Amino acid sequence: MDKKIVTRIKLMNPALCVLILLMGADLRAGDSDLSARVVRTTIREGKVDMSVRLFREFDWKRANYISKKTFPGDAPPWLPNPPRTRHQLVFGVGGIFEWFQFDFIEIGNYKFVDDFTVTAQRFGGNVIVGVFDPVKNVLLFDGLEYVPELPIPEIKIKASNDLVNWIDISGPKEVSREFNWGDSISVSFDHKDRGSEYFLIEVNNK
Repeated sequence: MDKKIVTRIKLMNPALCVLILLMGADLRAGDSDLSARVVRTTIREGKVDMSVRLFREFDWKRANYISKKTFPGDAPPWLPNPPRTRHQLVFGVGGIFEWFQFDFIEIGNYKFVDDFTVTAQRFGGNVIVGVFDPVKNVLLFDGLEYVPELPIPEIKIKASNDLVNWIDISGPKEVSREFNWGDSISVSFDHKDRGSEYFLIEVNNK
């Protein structure tokens, strides 16, 4: 059964009241009854930007991870706006892990020592202890925070002035991975200020 989550958001414009409703299929909350939560919202220049933190059931020991922090990519020094890259962690079969850093890969052995701790030893290197936070869905590994690389869910957006009649927002919307809130996504869509308005956001997990 889909869950509905209601989040009321205070905005800079007091004339505009936005109520966010989220519907999540096959989602769960690790620390509450919610399956999703809006953690940041901005409305400016006719556009709505939101960060939505998700609470999805998954086996952290089988997930791939990507670092929250970005690093300079491999590019010529004269290139304007050089690309950024993120470190990646893969705990593979047979107790072998792969650690992608910059433009090279380190490989070694790993072992889960308890419910939320993993030890990894690079071939010819030292032992690194990783600790997973089940509330934040963040893995702390070698001093860096990593988030699970889960599929981006399907997002549908509707608008209403009375919470009874809903219309689809047909304009372009952008959905991308968010790295500041654990398992989260960034949702952006165009908005025309028409006084009090409500948005219905359907989060359908893949």
